[in-house]
Amino acid sequence: MRKILVVGPSWVGDMVMAQSLFMYLKQGGECEIDVLAPAWSLPVLARMPEVGRGVVMPLGHGQFGLGARWRLGRELAPERYDQAIVLPGSFKSALVPFFARIPQRTGFRGEMRHGLINDMRPLDRALLPMTVQRFVALGQPNGAAAARPAFRVPRLIADADNQRSLAARFGLDTGRPAVAFMPGAEYGPAKQWPPAHYAELARLLTTRGFRVWVLGAKKDSEVARPIADGNPGVLDLTGRTELGDAVDLLALARAAVTNDSGLMHVAAALDIPLAAIFGSSSPEHTPPLGQRIAIESLRLPCAPCFARRCPQGHTRCLTGIEPARVLAALEPFIGESPGQALPAQTGESPEQAPPAQTEKNPEQAPPVRAELVEALDPPGNTLRQAQGERYCRQIQAGESPEQALPAQTGENPEQASPVRAEPVEALDSPGDTLRQAQGERYCPEPPKEDR
Repeated sequence: MRKILVVGPSWVGDMVMAQSLFMYLKQGGECEIDVLAPAWSLPVLARMPEVGRGVVMPLGHGQFGLGARWRLGRELAPERYDQAIVLPGSFKSALVPFFARIPQRTGFRGEMRHGLINDMRPLDRALLPMTVQRFVALGQPNGAAAARPAFRVPRLIADADNQRSLAARFGLDTGRPAVAFMPGAEYGPAKQWPPAHYAELARLLTTRGFRVWVLGAKKDSEVARPIADGNPGVLDLTGRTELGDAVDLLALARAAVTNDSGLMHVAAALDIPLAAIFGSSSPEHTPPLGQRIAIESLRLPCAPCFARRCPQGHTRCLTGIEPARVLAALEPFIGESPGQALPAQTGESPEQAPPAQTEKNPEQAPPVRAELVEALDPPGNTLRQAQGERYCRQIQAGESPEQALPAQTGENPEQASPVRAEPVEALDSPGDTLRQAQGERYCPEPPKEDR
């Protein structure tokens, strides 16, 4: 059996996305996968069935520690790994596999790592725009034809025993549906939806009978406080849980609302309905990978800027996303009250959903990241179906694909698709080729004008 050591990333979201690589490796044949990772990530790795064990990197992010890396490499040498896959692009991240004398050391070209990496791969950022694609590509054999790799979305497995313990510890009524809020963002305020907006959304949800749980680290308590103040339906759990606890609590939630953060990827990997709010960052690069996801982004001309703080000082990319809009995006998933059945509970099976056109030749498909469409638009996703049906009607009315889905043309919602018009308006944007691909999937016949 092949033994593989993966040098993992240093961010929560990236570690979650790395599970797609682990799945890919397992699909390629029997193998044992260990992951060299920061200590904080071990609870996440423990909830990935593909991982044999997590090996703790004794150094913090950014620390060089040549001696510590040499000692760890020599400790790992007796494991006799066949291959190391180094996900970070830094020089120091390639040292431990080299010191462990792992014969095949795979990684992308970066930071003068020749010799340390002996299975060097060029990174085509245009071909692989998504982080998860880049991770999975490193699992392919060297010399494989250049193509965007297909991948499975991450799927974390919650710890049921810990869930029961947490429910007892915090006095949670698991029979009353809760929506989890993750208002923090490690990167900076340009990725944080305003606390006042979270507070208003919490008021709207608790008025309807939902509970709200606010999750995050201790440093997120400052933004959580105004969300919970004066609202007895909100439970502030920031700073009271470990990362593994947050994973298990999220799995108990009816849905989640989050900034672009590590916990966003955790929630998506637990397959719970999710409204993900993007400001300075881009959902094209690191989208949440799941089946029931609403991406909330205004796509302003100045975005994405990827800045930690708004260079223009207004953060309109976030303040302009109103709480009512986010609530409208959640309603297809959670219903208007806790007792209302969800779309997934109506008896429709995935086989009864609109066809996914899985036999389509990828080379003939529009250049819109076909595997991302599969990840975000699975059969049975009625929100995407509404977007798709609107696209088809517009194409059949003689509009070009570039004119279809005009989110900002002043269309009267009453004249739009009767299936959740507000979220359709919220998620569609002019020229959005991802929505276009979703639209094609739901057309009863391929629109001739788009072929």
